[in-house]
Amino acid sequence: MIRRYCKQYGEIILLLALIAACAFLVSVGLQIPVGRGKSPIVPSTWPVASLLLIAGSSLIILLLRFLRKSQPALEDKQKEDAQQSDTVPGEGAEDAAHPQRAFYTILFMVGYMALIPYAGFMVTTLAGMALYMLSVGVRRIYAIIIPLLLTALITGIFGIALKVPLPRGVSVFQSFSYMIY
Repeated sequence: MIRRYCKQYGEIILLLALIAACAFLVSVGLQIPVGRGKSPIVPSTWPVASLLLIAGSSLIILLLRFLRKSQPALEDKQKEDAQQSDTVPGEGAEDAAHPQRAFYTILFMVGYMALIPYAGFMVTTLAGMALYMLSVGVRRIYAIIIPLLLTALITGIFGIALKVPLPRGVSVFQSFSYMIY
């Protein structure tokens, strides 16, 4: 009974809890004291903006969930189509939730955190993202282009524009990062 209840309403409960947690953290973030500067970006700007994006995304997912639930004819049609074809419904979902992918994610996150002080942000992020994307089955072209673009974007925004010190690494990696930013 509990398992069926959690399966049916678990996503809704998780989204509501996430929205409530974000609301609490936004209220805490707004209490961060503002310095004497006249800058429009205060210490609470980025945390509050991030939390508002998370809460907004959760709210959109929750609304889409209710809209999807109110359209049973579409779900029935999809089930009929799946029964008429030779494929088993939900067969593709098993691949997406394979436990091996969770292992890869944990392995790459631990490796990323361990290597970033030595190889620096840029090299570790490029290599780590590309290897991770290849390990979970992303096409090679995307596993090259997306890490390049995201690393350049993050380095440009934080390392160059906002002057946030990103890890530079040691030796050759440090020299390379000084050439870029």
